[in-house]
Amino acid sequence: MNVLKDIAKTTADIIKSNMKEDAFSVIGRGPSGDLTKRIDLIAEEHIVSRVENENLALNILSEECGFIDKGEARTLIVDPVDGTFNCTHAIPFFAVSLAVAEKSMEDISHAVVYSVMDNKVYWAEKGKGAFLDDMMIRPRKFDPSDTVFSINFNRSAHDCAVSVAKHAKRVRVLGSASLEICWVAEGKLDLYMNVLRGGSLRVVDIAAASFILREAGGDVFNGMLRRLNMPLDVKKRENVVAVGDLRALKLLDELLRGCKNGGSA
Repeated sequence: MNVLKDIAKTTADIIKSNMKEDAFSVIGRGPSGDLTKRIDLIAEEHIVSRVENENLALNILSEECGFIDKGEARTLIVDPVDGTFNCTHAIPFFAVSLAVAEKSMEDISHAVVYSVMDNKVYWAEKGKGAFLDDMMIRPRKFDPSDTVFSINFNRSAHDCAVSVAKHAKRVRVLGSASLEICWVAEGKLDLYMNVLRGGSLRVVDIAAASFILREAGGDVFNGMLRRLNMPLDVKKRENVVAVGDLRALKLLDELLRGCKNGGSA
């Protein structure tokens, strides 16, 4: 775990030292089809070099390079900059996301989400709970009269997102799935929802944060509100709902039932 934390921290330091205009240029597309910016590649190259130089027995699955098969039983799931748009627009809400798994999200054993601009580290080991730095974290109890939801709104957002937002006391749109899910784990948010037409997120986006939330006592679901499990494949996309208290999921289910094709986009 200490090695993962150090890789995340040094990657964050490199990101901060390279936050200049030429690092924000588009240099290609990754295996998932998303645009790759130079800052993504700089961060990813550092992570890959750390794994190789320290002879860590890990394959690598990353947003930019895809799958690096080293013949190992376990794989490091990497999002070198989760929230690249925020990073390139000087919005201080983005993270380095790392998780270790064998075949899918279900068998993750270790995870780190490092908040780059405030140097906070969310982390978890299987069966040991979830932490923010040295403090154990837990989701908050759901209070329908005092709800805070984080919902992704863009041109591809499902119409049901608006319906759900209308039932929240407050709504936030923050732009980093891993940090938003960690905020659910920490009790800052009741619910995170990213439901887009055609699916929205890849395993590299959410593996670490989802594990941290589950270790904290919450859970993560797909757009049909079934417990989410994703294979180690950067091309596979899923809609994602994360809750700290299952009573929030019950409310969401009721809202989606009243929305045509709710959650199935």
